[in-house]
Amino acid sequence: MRKPKLIIINSRLIRRLPTRPQTPIIMIGPGTGLAPFRGFIQERSYLKDEGKPIGETILYFGCRNKAIDYIYQEELQDYVDKGVLTVCLC
Repeated sequence: MRKPKLIIINSRLIRRLPTRPQTPIIMIGPGTGLAPFRGFIQERSYLKDEGKPIGETILYFGCRNKAIDYIYQEELQDYVDKGVLTVCLC
């Protein structure tokens, strides 16, 4: 059996998601880089809602002041609750 690739996406280098939704991805948004990843997360959520398998989706997000900087907190928590996303605050 072939092991899946691990794709790491830096917000400065964003191009596209892997062609296979089952490929795990790690996204690193150090403070200002979160917004570009929302589309990736939304697409994976849509695929999961359609009953398609998705790979692990991990977001590392830099946040100095959670009360001020974590502007997508509710949205991201919904994806965590659905099993679409793992969020690691840094």
